[in-house]
Amino acid sequence: MDPDYKRLKYVANYDTLNINGNNFYEIRVFENLKQYNNQPKKFYYARNVGLIKKELFDGTIWELKNYFINE
Repeated sequence: MDPDYKRLKYVANYDTLNINGNNFYEIRVFENLKQYNNQPKKFYYARNVGLIKKELFDGTIWELKNYFINE
């Protein structure tokens, strides 16, 4: 295993985040401290939804457009 494997850091917690007109709740944000195999720089996760946004090291931003929760 790579001795430098601990690259992910918890950086923020948001109650609500609006993306493309959708409100997401209980957001957790994690950041890669080093670029590794094209992984995003920041990950945004919403409770009961999953990954809703990611920011790449090159500045590209990906945001969730549609989703469906099957309960």
